[in-house]
Amino acid sequence: MSIYWRRDFTYPLHKADVVLNRRNVASILKSMNNKNNGGMNMSQTPTKEQYENALETVRKYEKRQRQLKALGEELSKKLQEFDQIKFDINKDSKEIIFSGLHKAKGKLMIGKSVCHHGDKYEPVIGKLIAVKNALNESVEDVVKLVENKGYITIGTLDASKIYINEHARC
Repeated sequence: MSIYWRRDFTYPLHKADVVLNRRNVASILKSMNNKNNGGMNMSQTPTKEQYENALETVRKYEKRQRQLKALGEELSKKLQEFDQIKFDINKDSKEIIFSGLHKAKGKLMIGKSVCHHGDKYEPVIGKLIAVKNALNESVEDVVKLVENKGYITIGTLDASKIYINEHARC
């Protein structure tokens, strides 16, 4: 049984597929460093547990790729409502601005999306959010698919309650 893994996970998805079979998963495990593979000696064959963990990782990756592909298809359908479109993408600030001339309304519509600090930047998600914002549509279903980088927010800091005390000079 082979598991298909898409190498290119950005929109549009048109790169060649790579087949992940048992040999490929084993080679991936061997290429991982000792910290990530449970201290396995690189000359040893992976254990069944390590193999199953690698397969689970592949399954999660494939699920994510299906989600991104579906978002890309939704984006494509939304963009068909426009005659002219333009995306201004600032990768440094993780900001996408969409502008497009709507066919039916005949209006210039503008939308914006900004990736939050702890979130993983995905161009497809950002573009779809910007287009939906331009169309005044709900983006909650898309925002739920944004991956977090692993930062944990414990609380917020209210700067209005911070006071600076002057200390006497010696």
